[in-house]
Amino acid sequence: MNRNFLVSVFCALLFASTLANAKDIEGLIDKCARGDRKACEKLKAAVEKLTDQALLAKIAVEDTNADVRYLAVKKLTDQAVLAKIAVKDREPYVRRAAVQNLTDQAALAKVAVEDKEWRIRDSAVEKLTDQALLAKIAVEATEASVRPAAVRNLTDQALLAKIAVNDKDPDVREAAVEKLTDQALLAKIAVVDENEWVRRAAVEKLTDQALLAKIAVNDKDSDVREAAVEKLTDQALLAKIAVVDKDRSVRAKAIAAMVQSNPALKLHAGNLGVSSSDLLESTARIRLAIQEPRIRNRLPRIVFTPRVSPESQRYHAAVGVGEMRGESVSFVLRQAGGTLAEINWRSDFPQEMPFNGPLVPLGLGGNDLGLQVAYVHGEDLLAQLLRNGLFTQDDLAELSSSDIPEVRVGAVRNLTDQALLAKIAVQDKTPEVCRAAEWRLAEIRNNAK
Repeated sequence: MNRNFLVSVFCALLFASTLANAKDIEGLIDKCARGDRKACEKLKAAVEKLTDQALLAKIAVEDTNADVRYLAVKKLTDQAVLAKIAVKDREPYVRRAAVQNLTDQAALAKVAVEDKEWRIRDSAVEKLTDQALLAKIAVEATEASVRPAAVRNLTDQALLAKIAVNDKDPDVREAAVEKLTDQALLAKIAVVDENEWVRRAAVEKLTDQALLAKIAVNDKDSDVREAAVEKLTDQALLAKIAVVDKDRSVRAKAIAAMVQSNPALKLHAGNLGVSSSDLLESTARIRLAIQEPRIRNRLPRIVFTPRVSPESQRYHAAVGVGEMRGESVSFVLRQAGGTLAEINWRSDFPQEMPFNGPLVPLGLGGNDLGLQVAYVHGEDLLAQLLRNGLFTQDDLAELSSSDIPEVRVGAVRNLTDQALLAKIAVQDKTPEVCRAAEWRLAEIRNNAK
């Protein structure tokens, strides 16, 4: 049989099949539009198998069922149709699907500026690489939320510098500062910008120790001082800040930044003959703990980060309103970007207003009922750290005789040597360590039953 004849027959059959599929799909579209659920499900299944771009485009633009349009859009490659859908479809998730398939930079820029849904605008900006279009959006867009996203994709340092200094929106200035490399300009912004988050972003990129020291002492915002303290190396200044700064989070950061040889570190650890739940003492003890040879040998690049965030509790009474300040504390131990241990503590506010004096409305000066501190238990963090499989029972036995009671508790909670635990339970001079050994012994014995 003639080969050309066979090819012609095959093509004719394929064309007839395509026509049949198109007609079948059109029938399903009509039934689905009239509320036939089974037809809608069959239509979705058919669309997922379609490869005909013209038919997919027709469905993506014209179908009344958003789920069907979404499935069609996901398979579309026609940039012009996708651009139209990305701007005009009434359903955000359909527009978002269109944006994900767009590669046309001008179309993405249009979506970034015109879409009414901020998530879609951000998605479009994230795909933009055209520096001229990004610069135009960063400077000219009237929608504030899209401009920081555009700035984050900019690479032009001159334009970033201009935006970082002159833009009226602090979110945009902050985004520009995060991309800046000019240390002189960063230094200026870190001192003079009116917004604390912009100043903090600049401080986080500074390397000038003299300027960092100045900011750590003088900035009016605790978050900015905290960022500067984290980068300080001046041990005498860290010791001073740990005592005089009015913010507990800044003082904790100063203690955590001290090196082991700094005599102030051990002073801040307090009386090591007893356990401590004080934030600053606990910070110093964790800082000392991670310098223990057995811990440092196993985790040579371990990093300790304390953080304190403000909280509050408002109380209402027949005679007025009062507010008690509190805090949320987190201690995190990391190495190479991974979290080794993390614990959080929060203030335990009293259930009733702890105040008997005269009250006035908060708006007229308020009733500051004082600070309810969070009680910190560093032994919980260390117990979690020492649970790491890197630590052997020999390591834990050695650590169970540490000078720091929280280290001893953390080690004891992970020991399996019953004879050693029994000895610690009787001989350790700190009650919390003795109790930890007793509980660990009981746990091992109960598990053995």
